[in-house]
Amino acid sequence: QLGDFNVFEQRKNDGARLVIMMDTSGSMASYEEPDRRYGEVSGATLAWETAAALRARYPQSELFTFHSDEQQTVIQPIPDGYRLQRQGGGNNDCAMLLWLRDYLGADTSNSTLVLISDGFPVQAHSRCNPIRHTQQIANEMYEDGLNYISVLVRQSYNDLYPASTVATVNTLGDYENLIEAFDALDAQGY
Repeated sequence: QLGDFNVFEQRKNDGARLVIMMDTSGSMASYEEPDRRYGEVSGATLAWETAAALRARYPQSELFTFHSDEQQTVIQPIPDGYRLQRQGGGNNDCAMLLWLRDYLGADTSNSTLVLISDGFPVQAHSRCNPIRHTQQIANEMYEDGLNYISVLVRQSYNDLYPASTVATVNTLGDYENLIEAFDALDAQGY
């Protein structure tokens, strides 16, 4: 008996968008303890490799980087094949989410945000508590239908976002940890 050929069909999540936001703040550039097989690897390298794996599997995804300086939050679209050098500064997650809400507009419902970060927002130029404000906006967007997948770089836990799927990448050998994220995105039809 032949198997199920539905596995070969191209699935499409109509009207939904897959957005990858990658933290390029200064904390992402610090080095982990050296690994005998891989040497020192920065969080930025782990983030770029994670983004490359996601883009290879989901070419319809949109990739942006974000960081903040004293004056503004900088969000930059990254075209295929482009590798930005580390930017530094802070990461104002709440400002990034406000930008994303405007960017997605009506497509917020049923779209997915994959956030690659070490999970520590800073106050930067805002006058709010960055953790509480980020959680508030993230939960509002979740209630509006946005799905979250967190890829934590060199962290094991973070409840900043209402993510049902959390992957951790601590070394170059941890990319098998992305399988759960791939499974979640596949189940959503991406």
